[in-house]
Amino acid sequence: MSTEEGGFILGYNHYLALEKALVAGYRGLSLDVCNCNGILQFCHNVCDLGERMPNEVFSNTVQFLTDFPSEVIVLFIEASIDRGPISWTELYNEMAAVDGFVDMMYVHDGGQWPTMREMVQKNSRIVVFYFNPGTCDNDVCPAGFHYLYDYAAETVFDSASLNDLQNYEYSCTVTRGPGINATADFFVVNNFVTPPDPSAAEISNSKDFLANRLTKCANIQKMRPNFVYLDFWSIGVTAELVQYANAQYAESG
Repeated sequence: MSTEEGGFILGYNHYLALEKALVAGYRGLSLDVCNCNGILQFCHNVCDLGERMPNEVFSNTVQFLTDFPSEVIVLFIEASIDRGPISWTELYNEMAAVDGFVDMMYVHDGGQWPTMREMVQKNSRIVVFYFNPGTCDNDVCPAGFHYLYDYAAETVFDSASLNDLQNYEYSCTVTRGPGINATADFFVVNNFVTPPDPSAAEISNSKDFLANRLTKCANIQKMRPNFVYLDFWSIGVTAELVQYANAQYAESG
């Protein structure tokens, strides 16, 4: 979520604002939450080098969903390890301060996840996943906060080069998730290099590279990818490719 357009000075991994990503067709937003001098804000693990305030981000999310009533948005919220402590209850209070946000939050009570059509029909169109250390009041996290790795298996997230990404036995390995003997509801594939590199993104976000990578990871893990993490979303064809794949999958089902 750190962007050049948003005023982030160093280490940004996108050019354009997250709101423009929604307009471009992306429906999953990755947000890093930091505690900067006692104030919760979205940063990139460093205070004072760029930030977005939760109220603004949550307000714009509600506005988008109001403008487009058939859409669903998934938020992946990561607690900064270096800029804590993070209170998930406090972040929930930021959500509750935005009119309509909490009303649209989906709460999973177990069992099979609903289809997006069912979520739209019930107007439960914001799904919140969280991860990394954080606290909840009385050790009970707010309704609608779902710990990501209870539900999702995720591939290696620290590939240093395109060669690492194309080493599928390495980069498609699941390093976080429900556990070896558990079945994950979702499969998250990381498709970026560290540190952020727009030149690498021109290749990794291209049709052939991404399609091949998703296919390889799916075959290795015997799971269909549900979420793709990437840098520099405005480069390449990721949104279009995923939308096409989703349409093909829906037709086949």
